[in-house]
Amino acid sequence: MTLPADPSTTRGGRRATEPRPSSPPLVSVIVPVLNRAPALAECLASVLCQDCPGVELIVLDGGSTDGTLDVLRRHDDRVSLWVSEPDLGIYDAMNKGVDASTGEWLYFLGSDDRLASPGALSAMLEGDTAQWQVLMGSVVDEQERRFVSRLGTKTLLVNTVHHQSVLYRRSLFRDFRYGTGYRVLGDYELNLRVLMTGTPVLRRDVVVARCAGTGVSHGRSAWSAQLDLFRMRRDYVGLPLNLMCLAAGLVNRARRGLFG
Repeated sequence: MTLPADPSTTRGGRRATEPRPSSPPLVSVIVPVLNRAPALAECLASVLCQDCPGVELIVLDGGSTDGTLDVLRRHDDRVSLWVSEPDLGIYDAMNKGVDASTGEWLYFLGSDDRLASPGALSAMLEGDTAQWQVLMGSVVDEQERRFVSRLGTKTLLVNTVHHQSVLYRRSLFRDFRYGTGYRVLGDYELNLRVLMTGTPVLRRDVVVARCAGTGVSHGRSAWSAQLDLFRMRRDYVGLPLNLMCLAAGLVNRARRGLFG
């Protein structure tokens, strides 16, 4: 990644002074962050303790002012690359992470979240994965509730994939970047694209991450969320089906009392 000559940009990690590895790592873990110093140390620790060989850790900070950079500097010799600079939000940071990464597989981890165990990544990558483009597991929340990601008809109505449960093959990003106009739910488009193009997906019975209830999607307007889903579906389904999905999504949200 070429970094701008901007005094607001700060970077560190091993790759700040070393070239990209000649032998690509197996997986790049990309962590977007903004003012999450208390949680970030635990997030990073969950990645650095992985028993999976060939893990690259990349952190994209949006210009934190709360001590996040101090946390990053303390891990400077173990993080592959961290960059701190103003961005356009979480999906802009994720796109920067894609561009900076070198791994065969890409995994996005929220700064408030953590990998579920030291063997989480190795369990997801176990065996021959050559024919698969997406590896899909599950996550648990703070109340130990398990969310199992899956793709199907319901995906047309709502995002049925938890981002922290999935590893994506690098090749999926050759002609795809996350839409930076979305504050949340931007990951839905990639999952919808995977569904509609018949991309090979392998589901694993693995808890990949433990997720907090605080990220950018917490408290998101249900109406705004449905409109965002409608916008993202436009390139993949026709208008009649898209309108039906919008109506069904709004009815479902209303029944669950999510508009109050």
